[in-house]
Amino acid sequence: MIRSLKTTLQIAAQLVFVCACAFQSNAQVGVLDQFSPMDTNASTLAVFTVSLTLPFQQQVVAGTSGQLSGIRIKLYGAIGSGMRLRIRTGQTWSQRPVLFDTMVTKTTEGYQSVWIDTRGSNIVLAAGSRFVIETFAVSGVTPGRLAGNYKAPSLGLPLYSQPLFLAGIPFTDGGWRHGFESYMISSGDPCIADINSDGGIDGLDVDDFFNAWENGEVNADVNVDGGIDGTDVSVFIDAWIEASC
Repeated sequence: MIRSLKTTLQIAAQLVFVCACAFQSNAQVGVLDQFSPMDTNASTLAVFTVSLTLPFQQQVVAGTSGQLSGIRIKLYGAIGSGMRLRIRTGQTWSQRPVLFDTMVTKTTEGYQSVWIDTRGSNIVLAAGSRFVIETFAVSGVTPGRLAGNYKAPSLGLPLYSQPLFLAGIPFTDGGWRHGFESYMISSGDPCIADINSDGGIDGLDVDDFFNAWENGEVNADVNVDGGIDGTDVSVFIDAWIEASC
C-alpha cells in the first residue's frame, strides 16, 4: 500500500529547478557542522587534482538542521589555478539540480584556505539529509588542487565517514576523502515536505522520504518522536499534499 501511494505521489509531482550564485571570501559565518581533515602537516594528507571530464563528488551528511551558510576548502597549486564547485542534494552519485555553483581560484602561494559563502543559495537542510560537494576543472584554467586525506583501509575507517566518488563510482580503494568544513545557521524545525532541501516540493521529495523511511534513516522521523513508522508516512504525505512546511 505504501509503495502504491509512493508511485501515485511521484506521478503527480512536478519537478522544480533551483540555482544560485556564489561568493568567495574569508568572512566565516555559521557554526561548524561537518569536518573532513585537510591538515597540510599531517601524515594523512592527500592532494587531489581536479579533472575537466571526471568530476569528483564528496558526500556530506548534515549533522544539524538549518541553512548551509558556507564551505571551507584548502587549495594547493599555482596562483591562478582553479576549479568549479557545485552543491547538489542527495547521495552520491547525485544528478539532482545544481543548487549552488561557483568558480574557486587560487590567489596566494602555498596552501590557501578559502571560505565560500553559500547563503545566497538558501540551502536548508534537515539533520541527517545528504548533499554532495562537486568539483571539476574548467576549460582554459589550470586545474586546481584540493587538500584532503587518506587512510589505508587496512588501517581502519576513513577519516570522514561519507564516500568520495569520481565520475559516478567510488574513488579507488575507499580510503580517500576531500577535505572540507561545512557550516550551518540553525533555523529550528526543517521543512517536512521539502525533505531533500532543494527549495521545491516535488517528486524528488517523495523518492527521498520513502528511501529514507525504508532504510530507517533519521531524517525519515519527520514527526520527531524518536521512531520511524507509519505515523511519519502520514505526516509527510499531509505536508507534501499541502505543499507546506
